[in-house]
Amino acid sequence: MNATARALAAGTFNSVNLRHMLFSGKSLLIALWLCSLLVTAFAVIYSKDMVRQETAQLHSLQYKHDQMMIEQSKLLLEQNTWSSPIRIQSIAQNQLNMTLPAKNTIVFVG
Repeated sequence: MNATARALAAGTFNSVNLRHMLFSGKSLLIALWLCSLLVTAFAVIYSKDMVRQETAQLHSLQYKHDQMMIEQSKLLLEQNTWSSPIRIQSIAQNQLNMTLPAKNTIVFVG
């Protein structure tokens, strides 16, 4: 019979019995086990919350990445349109009055 059961059976609560109840091996072990259980539970809750936050941030960044890739492809298409050789030749001939040189005026240096 442990100290707690003896004190309850005898009906005497004094400081010696109280000290045995509070600091007995089983009571201390149970208190330590409860504390470790609570710490572990809070650690699991904290880690699950962090995973949720990081997952939400990952999805947000993936969405931004997809939007930027779409914008990049549109800009590349526009760049290719503006820099096409036919367009550049047309602007050179119409706006700058440039012409292709005649074959007899071409001089090769080399």
